[in-house]
Amino acid sequence: MICYLDHAATSWPKPPEVAQAMLAALSIAGSVGRGAHAGASEAAQIPSRLRVLAAARFRADSASHVVLTSGGTESLNLAFASWLRSGDHVVTTAAEHNSVLRPLELRRRTGLGDVTIVPVDRTGTVDAAVMLAAIRPETRLVAMTHVSNVTGAIQPIESIGAALRASSVAFLVDAAQSAGELPIDMRQLGIDLLATSGHKGLLGPAGCGLLLVSEKVAEHLEPWKCGGTGTHSESLQMPRELPHRLEAGTPPLPAFAGLAAAMQQSESRSASLAARAELTRRLWAGLQRIEGIRRVGPTDPQRHHGPTSIVITGWDPHDAAAVLDATFDIRVRAGRHCAASIHEHLGTTGSGGTLRIAPGHTTTADEIDRCLQALAELTSF
Repeated sequence: MICYLDHAATSWPKPPEVAQAMLAALSIAGSVGRGAHAGASEAAQIPSRLRVLAAARFRADSASHVVLTSGGTESLNLAFASWLRSGDHVVTTAAEHNSVLRPLELRRRTGLGDVTIVPVDRTGTVDAAVMLAAIRPETRLVAMTHVSNVTGAIQPIESIGAALRASSVAFLVDAAQSAGELPIDMRQLGIDLLATSGHKGLLGPAGCGLLLVSEKVAEHLEPWKCGGTGTHSESLQMPRELPHRLEAGTPPLPAFAGLAAAMQQSESRSASLAARAELTRRLWAGLQRIEGIRRVGPTDPQRHHGPTSIVITGWDPHDAAAVLDATFDIRVRAGRHCAASIHEHLGTTGSGGTLRIAPGHTTTADEIDRCLQALAELTSF
């Protein structure tokens, strides 16, 4: 039986309502905004419902400020392309996913603007004061992850959001590892751009994501791709109203239907968080008893959520993951986890990255114990 501990990559299994909603969407005889007939009207209800659900979940200023995307990568690229101008400076961190670092490196390399990458400590956590001190007069954006996809470190977004609230600098938060997992209130946290995928903690399918924008930045976002929107078809310019200004092309209706169904079926977050924290404590305690394993990341469980990374003496993480999969039917992830810079700060560059164990919404205590037993056998080989 599969022991799935790779929820930081994607959640599995999905709630049954997700597949049901996706299949139902495939039967709709129409496309969003493409016609006034019954099928088009029925199709339009799906993104409309998803926007309302997302705006309520994350306390966005308006449902119209919820932009639907193909995933977290598109959400982040959209945020950069629509908000940043030539010459703008961005502050980010070494804990970021390549969906943040690579677009910003491309901007730097092509002369569009500079970027400062603030270092993290040995747990993968950034210092808020150092982050804020990196802001320059030409800084237009501070971009950071909410939770590290490598160490599970919860970053100090509260302090940074509060400091930027009254400034002209926008605050972008990558919530790929926290959306649907941790409570996020955009207004309270001072978040201007919240980007996330739909297939991780939100339990939706692959191929969908969200970018939520605050009133502070909404009027200043420019289109990053152009095409049909189903509105203002007589004009050669994209519509100015949101979300149509930032959405072009035929939307992936089944994916959005699946995400809406997942969000409607979501369980109590407080109960889920308490259960997940207990699983993490169980995992950490068990890892501490296995000789030859070093855990990488926060020591304070209050500053951690999600993935736990380890290094096993004498083992390349890829080899360890392959043995766990082939011998024990345990699925984890090995390597650098699409995070180019953090391993230099964690001391895991020489080891080829880490072995990442990521419990999720279906993980049980028995599965944690099964993983610990397998790791104990692995280290005795």
